Amino acid sequence: EGKEASEEFAKGVVGPAINMADLPVVEVPSAITVPMLPFQKEGLQWMCHQEQTAAKGGILADEMGMGKTIQAISLLCARKEKAPCLVVCPMAACLQWASEIERFT
Repeated sequence: EGKEASEEFAKGVVGPAINMADLPVVEVPSAITVPMLPFQKEGLQWMCHQEQTAAKGGILADEMGMGKTIQAISLLCARKEKAPCLVVCPMAACLQWASEIERFT
């Protein structure tokens, strides 16, 4: 009973599992000048899908060094015409973000 209640609670918080094959294919924005790896493209596809849900986003929790920044920048580029985006980060990371945006676009 406890396990079932936990699973039900998790489904309510996270939502149902997503089959990536069921999601529309998302092209890497033309502004991105470096090739993205397949799993990074899948992350972009998932983030674009999440933007259409009631939550309007999610948490990209890949391991360090897996390309979360390029995925996030790709999402910003993909949504540029639709709506403004806000990046929340420590002040010390602002220069790093600016550098990464310059590097990837």
